[in-house]
Amino acid sequence: MRRMRHRSTSDWREGISANGSSIPFVPAARTLPKGLLAFLLTFVVLADFSAATLTLDDRTPSRPVQLSSDVLPPTSALWSSPLGTGTSFSLSGNLSDLVVDPIRPRAYAADRLNDRVYALDLNNGSVLASIPVRAGPAALAIAPAGNTLYVGHGANRSIIEVDLNSLAVVRTFETTFLTWRIVAPDDMTLVATTHDDQWSGEYPYVLNASTGAVYQRLCWSQLACNKFYQDTLVAASSDGSRLFLADSLMYPTALYSYERNVGGNVSGWSYAGDNRGPGWGLSGGATDLAVSADNLYLYLTSAQTSLLKLRTSDFTLVKSFGAFRRSSALVVSPSGDRVAMSAGDASIHVFDEFGKPLWRIGMTAPVTRLRITARGDRFVAVAGASTVEVVSAYLPTPPFQLTEIARAWLLYSALMATGVEGLVLAILVIRQLGHRR
Repeated sequence: MRRMRHRSTSDWREGISANGSSIPFVPAARTLPKGLLAFLLTFVVLADFSAATLTLDDRTPSRPVQLSSDVLPPTSALWSSPLGTGTSFSLSGNLSDLVVDPIRPRAYAADRLNDRVYALDLNNGSVLASIPVRAGPAALAIAPAGNTLYVGHGANRSIIEVDLNSLAVVRTFETTFLTWRIVAPDDMTLVATTHDDQWSGEYPYVLNASTGAVYQRLCWSQLACNKFYQDTLVAASSDGSRLFLADSLMYPTALYSYERNVGGNVSGWSYAGDNRGPGWGLSGGATDLAVSADNLYLYLTSAQTSLLKLRTSDFTLVKSFGAFRRSSALVVSPSGDRVAMSAGDASIHVFDEFGKPLWRIGMTAPVTRLRITARGDRFVAVAGASTVEVVSAYLPTPPFQLTEIARAWLLYSALMATGVEGLVLAILVIRQLGHRR
């Protein structure tokens, strides 16, 4: 008996019987040749990739996201809008300070024109409360436990305590000074710097957070710090063990550091040093101050230079972020991998911790205060005089797109895999598409 010959792709028009005679043969769908099947699959994949690159996010971006001028996208793809929907609070008055709640999705803004503090819900964009305070609220601080908000006044010698669970004023401390800035390094202590046109309060004060009593004046005489403390910025390390002060009126900027005394004495802070050494000569007019999460670096903005990164140990300059002529507000992410600032413009400029510009977020007005949520997912900013804006703090992700070279190699590989039949079909399809155009 003659052995049956194996059917090849050249036999697809007819069948070969056992005795060698020809019989009609109609291939089933599952017997499509490998070349044609591979081509069709490749064509579908390419069409799917092309469609993916043309699909835009149907969400309306609340803030335009742009790359920094010295950072270019890897392809010509459009960048997506920020994650989540931006929120804007149009408030009356003149907003002087802003803080973000460490445990709730809230922010608090001080209105020095209408003598109020607004509690803002960051999730739904609503104003939870308008809390009446005394004249000219100028500075806000939240205790580390997250249950108490302190309000210092620039036109009234007092500090008010607000319970964040009830959003009600629970205590008022009378002071001898007008407050310029305030921080709470721990739940028992407040540190307030002063602004006083009558010179009744000259120094940064350490206060009992429960009674308002003065524990300590950080600079007991003008000679001790060789300056007159007024309109001074203050920032505390994340562990509450160190304080950093920057004089906003001196040119060049004077920097000072204090350390908490060993032994747990809440009233004891020791003068640690200043920048009248290797770091002396920084531009003047300090506008904002922040400490890195690891407490190793101090970030400073000023009216005369771009954002500066300094060592907390000796205030030596590590890096200048960007090449802006001024900088007005800054914030460091909780993880320490991002630093954001305003250059006095209607933008938030985002850098990595080494000073590499990442992207820029357009705002509706110049940014005067800048904060970030405890999770590090949203920037909260005062834009202009009376608006609080909330935008994503994540890098926008471009949609996937094949480069022209990758497309060419993929098509070439597909054609090589499909063989002669695939090549012929590809030419026919390309010609047909050309005729349609």
